[in-house]
Amino acid sequence: MSKVKIAFFDIDSTLIDMERETMTEQMEETLLRLQKNNIIICIATGRPPKSVPQFSRVQFDAFLTNNRQKSPISATISRWWDECSHFPLSFTQDKHD
Repeated sequence: MSKVKIAFFDIDSTLIDMERETMTEQMEETLLRLQKNNIIICIATGRPPKSVPQFSRVQFDAFLTNNRQKSPISATISRWWDECSHFPLSFTQDKHD
């Protein structure tokens, strides 16, 4: 059974350099390299869906918006996370190109 590899990124000060108000070239290259290595890339943000920026070179695989805010969806995610929290999680660092 193959393992799903997924990485979540916040927008402000993570994906976007707040001084330049844009994604750096280094971040773009990193995200593209992750996808090339079959790692799913997702945005996880407290922003509402309409305020999530689009990026010209990078297409994200999924979006988790309104993260941890009071909404029916976030309440469902929180309950799911609480129910799954007893599963052991392991994080490994694989070597890629």
